[in-house]
Amino acid sequence: MNAPGFGGSFVHTYDIPYHLAIVQQAPLSYRLSAGQMLRFNIQSEAFEQIAIVQNDKWTAMSKVNKAFTLNIAPHDSGELMVVGKKPGASNYTAILGYLVKP
Repeated sequence: MNAPGFGGSFVHTYDIPYHLAIVQQAPLSYRLSAGQMLRFNIQSEAFEQIAIVQNDKWTAMSKVNKAFTLNIAPHDSGELMVVGKKPGASNYTAILGYLVKP
């Protein structure tokens, strides 16, 4: 039995050590609907920045202490990624991955 609003497959998670990021709140379903309001809350002391990336558009999460938060309603279809950047790193690390559909 699926929970209400559950799309059938779980969010894509990436193999990062547990201590780097603790996802407190994020959609569980891999498939998301365009225009749907999403809330992300990720705890991390390891990342200095966490952002949502979709179709080459970057939206930074707000940071208070070690909590990164963002409310967003993506209107474009396509892959949506949650990525984080460690201090001194030149690349971002993938944390979560979704597919936004119309």
